[in-house]
Amino acid sequence: MIRTGWRRLNQLRLGAAWLLCASFFLMVPLEFSLLDWQRTPHGTWLIAPVEPLSAGQMAVLAVWGIILMAGSMVFVLCGCLFRFSHERRLLGSELEARDIVYFTAWVQTFQIALPLLLVLLPEQGETEALSLLASYFPFMWICLVSLFLLRGKWRQIGCVPVDAAFWVKVPLVIVGLYLFFVLAVDRHLTEWFADLCSLELSSWREESISRGIEQAGQTHPVLLLLQWITIGFIGPIAEEILFRGYLQGWLTKHIGAVAGVGASAMLFALFHIDVALFPGLFLLGVAMGWLRVWTKTLWAPIMFHCLNNTVATWVDMSASISWGYF
Repeated sequence: MIRTGWRRLNQLRLGAAWLLCASFFLMVPLEFSLLDWQRTPHGTWLIAPVEPLSAGQMAVLAVWGIILMAGSMVFVLCGCLFRFSHERRLLGSELEARDIVYFTAWVQTFQIALPLLLVLLPEQGETEALSLLASYFPFMWICLVSLFLLRGKWRQIGCVPVDAAFWVKVPLVIVGLYLFFVLAVDRHLTEWFADLCSLELSSWREESISRGIEQAGQTHPVLLLLQWITIGFIGPIAEEILFRGYLQGWLTKHIGAVAGVGASAMLFALFHIDVALFPGLFLLGVAMGWLRVWTKTLWAPIMFHCLNNTVATWVDMSASISWGYF
């Protein structure tokens, strides 16, 4: 009886992990469903988050949150009872689907705990500062969870030593790719897709990032620096661990390099919830996936991603500085 009870608890925790993993990926269609397509006087579509949410949408989000909170509690409490034996067994083993399941389950668990942290903080200033950084917390959770779950298997996601030749040729290729995206993809492909689909080129996601940087500059210089570090470095590292490390690594192993690069790039583009910039984001994912395959390391796509984000963030920061926020 005791063994049967422990087995059921073990299965319950595995079920909670799969629920949290599924919710991690189902957040994409859920967020797309919360976008509002507004017809402009020019006959184009302006896409932005729905404001305010309808009663039905709020009810769905409330039920969603309750289910995820219950799943997180089961996942953590049962994990404590088993002293996180599943996670310990994953250490050093081959990269498999269960790695992705437990990885995303832990990221979701930490993310669900964030609103509670914001509510419990008594100081208004601390709450405001955390609110500005809240959208980037998933990246921090990804990095923190990776430090634990990837012990003994960093090589399997591409974190391997590189030789001197890498630092000679790869940075040149990365700069060339970056210039191609700035001069060709951003200027031509994005505009062509927007015209084809009658979409406004304005991106609510990028505008939200710019407003966050502007608000951080008005609040405190240290907060502005944290925004730059988070968007320019922590975000790219986290996304590359997830998309080119975990997902592309597992997909390539099962469906081949070309399909693995394409599938991970598709997921990368979808997770950004940006319809107008989707083709550019997909090609960006393909380019970083190709860098991962070509160099056989995760460092190359991380470098490219960091270059892309730091330059874009610095442009927004320069605008904040020129407006006299310091």
